Amino acid sequence: MGMVTKEFQHLQALHLGASECRMSVKQWMHTFIGHLLQATHTQWNYRNEVVHNATSGNKQNTRKQCLQERINTEMARGLEHLQQEDQYLMSVELGDLNNSLCDRHEYWLLAVETARLCGYMDQFPPAGIG
Repeated sequence: MGMVTKEFQHLQALHLGASECRMSVKQWMHTFIGHLLQATHTQWNYRNEVVHNATSGNKQNTRKQCLQERINTEMARGLEHLQQEDQYLMSVELGDLNNSLCDRHEYWLLAVETARLCGYMDQFPPAGIG
């Protein structure tokens, strides 16, 4: 039968012969293998959902945890090196990272990091040529 050993098939044939079941061993094995395939496919789907899901998979959870740590670091820095026109970024409501995709949070983080870099660079006079 391919997926199940011949010994198992033989034992099942003995059991079916001793019982009042009218199903042949071939029919029983066919049904049994169908159930095995269904169970393994269900387990495979569950694993894919846990590992690869866009909002709750393991990889996504690790990504969100790293992103949340970076956001917390930026929030703790407050207005440091932010120019007046960029200070609104610290009051943007990001929402719950656990129940959403990361795109909005990543965009905010990129905007804050860029604004801080610009604010930091403005402290230095431009280098003249000549």
